[in-house]
Amino acid sequence: KESLDGIYEYIAEDSVSAARHVKKSLAQLAKSLGHFPEKYSKEEYLVDEPRNYRSVSKWRYKIVYEVTDKYLLISDIINTSQHPSKIRRIT
Repeated sequence: KESLDGIYEYIAEDSVSAARHVKKSLAQLAKSLGHFPEKYSKEEYLVDEPRNYRSVSKWRYKIVYEVTDKYLLISDIINTSQHPSKIRRIT
């Protein structure tokens, strides 16, 4: 939620309507992950981790999430222009 709110605030500096659209679209994508959580590939920067981290990209954002037998946890939503080390800090 914090990541999504931060994305909204950043985009809203230029356009509130664009910020609403991006936030709504990313939230819908995140909610849809529960239907088939392993649809998307393992997160390339976390493949060596013992946990099952996966990711899906939309526009310049990447939703990184963890899949277990019991739940799906959104770990972060990251701007893909940021350094990949930010993804590695998720673990």
